[in-house]
Order: sequence, then structure tokens, then C-alpha cells
Amino acid sequence: MITVDMLKKKLGIECIELDWNERFDFIYDYYKIPSTLIIPKGCVKVGRSAFEDWSGCRRRLKKVIIPESVKRIGTGAFADCKNLKEVSIPKSVEEIGERAFIDCKKLEKVVIPESVKMIRRAAFCGCKNATIILKKPENDFEEINDSAFVGCKDVKEETRS
Repeated sequence: MITVDMLKKKLGIECIELDWNERFDFIYDYYKIPSTLIIPKGCVKVGRSAFEDWSGCRRRLKKVIIPESVKRIGTGAFADCKNLKEVSIPKSVEEIGERAFIDCKKLEKVVIPESVKMIRRAAFCGCKNATIILKKPENDFEEINDSAFVGCKDVKEETRS
């Protein structure tokens, strides 16, 4: 498991926020990708393509822990992480970017908190085993793209009464 301190020491908090893969090589070059990844507290965004397949996550990454400080999950952040089974989206997240979790075929259950305002194009497309639980009605979102959940097992509204 990569610890928060290890990630901060090698890559720094800004690396995840500022599309570090374009500035620093890939996380795979520094570490063997663990089955559980803890994103450091204080990060406000998971950057574009940060943990996408080519960064070595396809086979290894099974669980992601995102801190309450994150407000945005960027385009393709976890795209094609085929073995990713579990990710909890904290109540701080307001936007899930295009293709953020596309083709994460082993994702089983994703709870979208009330804080999320926008779910962009193909965000969960191809997550064939995923049940997506929306904590507010679909019409209460600023945007849910028509292709956001294409190929998912199920999408349910589970709102408070």
C-alpha cells in the first residue's frame, strides 16, 4: 500500500492536482502500484488521466480512498483500471469528469453523494458490474450527461424521504 507520506514525498500534493503525468513521468516509474491507493489529504482535484491504465493501474489497483478535500475527479482519472472494485466518492466532490471511471469493469457499487453537481460524458461508461446509487434525484443535478452510465449494471436513486 502506498501511504500518504510516501506519495507526498515522491510526487508532492500538487502532482495529483496539476496533471502530474504530463510533468513527472508516471507513478508506476516510482512505485509498484498497490492494490489500495490512498490519495493524500489536502488534494482538491484528482488530475486528468492521473491513474489511467497506462500508469500501471490496470492490473493492480483494486481500491481507492479519496479524501474529503477533493472537489473534482478529472477527465479519465481512473479510466480503464480494470481491477478497480471499490471507490468511495466523498461528500466534498462536486464534479466527476469525462471518462473518469470508464471501463472499470470490476466496479461493483458507487455511491454518488448529494454534493455532486455534474457527471460528465461517459464518466462510468462500460462499468458493466456497477450499480450506481444517486443520493439525490437525477433532475437535481446541474448536469448528468446521457452517456454517463452507459453499460452499467444499474442506476438507482436512493434519496432521503
